[in-house]
Amino acid sequence: MNKVTVKKINLIVAMTDAGIIGRGNELPWHIPEDLKHFKKTTMSNIILMGRKTFESIGKPLPGRKNFILTSDPESIPENMRNNENVFIFSSFKDAQDAASSMPENLYIIGGASVYNATLKYADRLYISKVKKLYEGDVFFPEYDRSEWGLTSSEDFPDFTLEIYDRKSI
Repeated sequence: MNKVTVKKINLIVAMTDAGIIGRGNELPWHIPEDLKHFKKTTMSNIILMGRKTFESIGKPLPGRKNFILTSDPESIPENMRNNENVFIFSSFKDAQDAASSMPENLYIIGGASVYNATLKYADRLYISKVKKLYEGDVFFPEYDRSEWGLTSSEDFPDFTLEIYDRKSI
């Protein structure tokens, strides 16, 4: 019998000070240095996203196990459903259970409804705070910042990377 371990849950997001994470199912910005950070952090791991985020990317991200949350698995094109790096789940619990049996780390990559459903389970937040102002229609959910402790911060020209760990209760 495989040993099931509790997998730490990491959320990774780029957002403005106003909490904007998207506009029209796309990122409102293009920040190459943040994309490099995202790739470096998530490579060889599990990324969990909603169907809309998967559709906005347009393909499975290479070098990672792509977990997709959707209430309608048939909405994922068959060629994507048959991809060895695509795993489709109808609940976060099912995705979490599957991830627990795998050695890779789990990163939640969006969108807003997935962040909203998983934030209460998160152990670590990777937040790229975008410095410029952008308009958007998709927001990161509100959360109690007092539950989180800043563990590191790194400044880049277009964003500041902040990593927070959930404080012990």
